[in-house]
Amino acid sequence: MIKVHTQNERVEVGGNFQEALQMIKAIEGREYNPSTKTWTIPLTTQEFLKHAAFYRIPVDTNEFHYTSYGTPWENEDWNTQKQVWNAQSKVDRKINDAIWEAQRSSDEALRLIGITEQGLITFLLENCYDEEKILARVQFTSARKQEKVMKVIDEFWQIKSALLERGEQERAAIEEDA
Repeated sequence: MIKVHTQNERVEVGGNFQEALQMIKAIEGREYNPSTKTWTIPLTTQEFLKHAAFYRIPVDTNEFHYTSYGTPWENEDWNTQKQVWNAQSKVDRKINDAIWEAQRSSDEALRLIGITEQGLITFLLENCYDEEKILARVQFTSARKQEKVMKVIDEFWQIKSALLERGEQERAAIEEDA
């Protein structure tokens, strides 16, 4: 965070440090105080917020957080929203890790059946929800092999669907609790 004194209050500038610094250095009449590590600028807070929004730099004032698009949030609401996003991103990582593990297991099961070409395995797992598409593009050497492959793909799709649903439920619960 970069500390800035406007004509009416102290604000903090976030985002990418170099981009924020470049934005501040574009202001005529700015002054830097190395002992306090703050910038003083000859703009009101409102003028500075417009300047920051042009550069898409987030700013925190005493009462509000302004996003990089200039959207104001009351600080308490912003902090709550950040906590929600952080919790939801943990859910997303957990679900994605579980999907990856299911995909790895399905990949291995397909290899044991004799499907060894990685491009084909990727196609099968990416299209696991569309049996018609798979059957239109893949020719199996036997009905038994097709049955085994489709079973693996169906099991993967069921696991993936259940994980995605669970993730949506957990994300919604987090939002509801906030």
